[in-house]
Amino acid sequence: MMDIAKAKATEILKKIDKLRKKSKGGGAVALNLYAHDYGGVIGTHIPNIKTAITRGDLESAGESFVFISERIDDCEDGFQGCSSPTICDSMFFLDVCDVAKEIMEIKINFYLCCSDESIIK
Repeated sequence: MMDIAKAKATEILKKIDKLRKKSKGGGAVALNLYAHDYGGVIGTHIPNIKTAITRGDLESAGESFVFISERIDDCEDGFQGCSSPTICDSMFFLDVCDVAKEIMEIKINFYLCCSDESIIK
């Protein structure tokens, strides 16, 4: 799921970069914030999620997906009543994040139910 999220975020960031070159005014500001947040997803959040999963910290990984979703939702709000030019891609991305979070919760519940609770940090 992380690879899908990263690939989609990269695709969206490329679209945003093309749009930023043509944009002016409030749209440019919103696109700059959008680019910053998607850049953070690619450069920081996805690598941190991979690290958390490797450590067995599934709760942190799930929380990170929630945080990412909230940031991208906030970006959509930055277009002030209009849909962003990448709304369809962003909705797909948010769906991927939601599914990934649910997978983390299923794994946590499995470990709590069927394994030693010390696995979950």
